[in-house]
This record gives sequence, C-alpha cells and structure tokens, in this order.
Amino acid sequence: MSEKLPKLSQKKARSQSLYENQVATKKLKESLYNLQTSRYGQKPQKNPVIESIVREADLVLTNQHLKENLFKLKDLGLLRNCQPRIQTQSGLKKKDFILNDYHNKSTINGYSRNYGGLFYNR
Repeated sequence: MSEKLPKLSQKKARSQSLYENQVATKKLKESLYNLQTSRYGQKPQKNPVIESIVREADLVLTNQHLKENLFKLKDLGLLRNCQPRIQTQSGLKKKDFILNDYHNKSTINGYSRNYGGLFYNR
C-alpha cells in the first residue's frame, strides 16, 4: 500500500474530528479512483463500487486489515465499474445489444455477449 491516508481518532473534539473525517474521506476517494480510466472527456464517471466504499469510509479507515485488502483489490483492477453499455437498434423490432468493443472480455465463447448472457442457439 503506497497511499498514506490519515488516521481517524475518536478522542478529539467533534468539529475537529468531523473536519479530519472529511479530509480522510476525500483522500480515500482520490486514492481509489484511477484517473486515467475513470474519466470520459472532462467529466469523471460515477463508480457505484467506489461510491459505496467511500460512504463507509469510517469503517474502512479504522480497520487496517480492510484498508490493505481494499488497495489489493484496486491493484488487481476489481474496483472498476463493469456495467455493460447497451445500445438499442432503430426500427420497428427494436433489440438491445452490446457492441463488440464494449463487451466483457472474460465471457466464454459458448455464451452470447448480450445482456442476459444466454446461449447462442436459444
């Protein structure tokens, strides 16, 4: 873990600990986002996985084991937003599909790359 995050102390005055909590939460969020892959143009994308971790920042920052494993997950690339981008065909019989460029590369060859992940022959 190369990131240095501030520790939260429970003994300080309420206003000072709230300020430190906000700073620690902000640093946690900045350290989890990978700015090269999380940006589209100038607007950062929302990642529900990281947003839920930041909501529980008090628990993450106080538990050292949880914090270390969280950064291991980041190094493995498992904190990414894996929701597929679904397109809709134009015309009368509209079908939802996922472009080949955007499908999950870990799908097995026997499965179609549509939203349901059904077999090709069904």
